Amino acid sequence: MAVARRRAVRVTREFGEAILAQRLARGLSRRAVVAGLAISQSKLARWELGKPPYADLFEAAMVARVVGLDLVVKLFPSGSALRDAGHVRLVRRFLALLPSSVWRQLEAPIPAAGDLRAWDVLLRLDPVLVGVAVETRLRDVQELLRREQQKLRDSGAQRLLLVLLDSSANRRAVREAGPALRNELPLDGRAIRRALREGRDPGASGILFL
Repeated sequence: MAVARRRAVRVTREFGEAILAQRLARGLSRRAVVAGLAISQSKLARWELGKPPYADLFEAAMVARVVGLDLVVKLFPSGSALRDAGHVRLVRRFLALLPSSVWRQLEAPIPAAGDLRAWDVLLRLDPVLVGVAVETRLRDVQELLRREQQKLRDSGAQRLLLVLLDSSANRRAVREAGPALRNELPLDGRAIRRALREGRDPGASGILFL
């Protein structure tokens, strides 16, 4: 959700900047723009500065039309989805393994302009960064591994921990994935737990069932 909030703030700021620039280019006062609309001049001024209360889509479309713009909204796949309560519980169980001294960031974004991907958890276990992907149900193991390895490459993290709900379905999916998965994620849960509880680098990527 942190990624979504940052995106929303950026979009509302860009909307306000576009409205302000177009209004000034057309020589329109705020009074003229809001005439006939159920919007106050002070509210319009705050929108132009990217400050709350933010416009809803209907209000935004009406104001845009008055200044000669059309509001267009598009949705794009982000590579991640809103997680359910089970996912949240699994993240909390993982965090409970860590000493309080370990630096961690939830929903840590990939540090690249416009990149909406994020780690469920990012840890600093000196001297390395560890990207943590948390999954309650494995579906396409190869696709998941490919996606998380790309995040590892693009984020600057050195380790990948795949944290899975300890279920028969997930254990079966890991077994069926065979040696290829274990070659990429060689550490088992015992070694990972020990390293996490000691607040140190586990030394390799791995899979942890919780």
